[in-house]
Amino acid sequence: SLTVVAHERVHLLDTIRYGLWFKFSYLLPQILFVPLILASIGCLLIHLKLVALVLLGLGLVALAPWPSPWRVKWEKRGYAMTLATNYWIFGPLSDQFKQEIRGHFLDWSYYKMSRNPADIDSWLSSTVYYIQSGGICSDAAYYNVRKFLLGKGLIQQ
Repeated sequence: SLTVVAHERVHLLDTIRYGLWFKFSYLLPQILFVPLILASIGCLLIHLKLVALVLLGLGLVALAPWPSPWRVKWEKRGYAMTLATNYWIFGPLSDQFKQEIRGHFLDWSYYKMSRNPADIDSWLSSTVYYIQSGGICSDAAYYNVRKFLLGKGLIQQ
């Protein structure tokens, strides 16, 4: 449960730092459904039925599981924390665990946010190295979690 809390802490820090942009970009492109449907309703109210139907169709298309580069970016930060806390607490990361993390980016867990397995594999490899080398602690979000875990005696130096 500590890894989940630490993962979500990264998202909270990103929300504080980036505000509405974090929330909006995380939901792109599916969030485009909302203005398209509202515009469709507006067009119906002023009797532009054909335009309303086109906007409704576009709104439905926006709901498809399109790749979401911003969601990938934000989740890479969150899952870097998941990987780091697991490494700090339990030691070397198993291939099975890394494959589970990989799957979150490519399967339905996050609505197929990525369609680029090579990018996810590269990120995963470099992130594991960055964690093992201690470089990840140059970011305060990760440093503070590691410091907390050390203070609670949950990891060794």
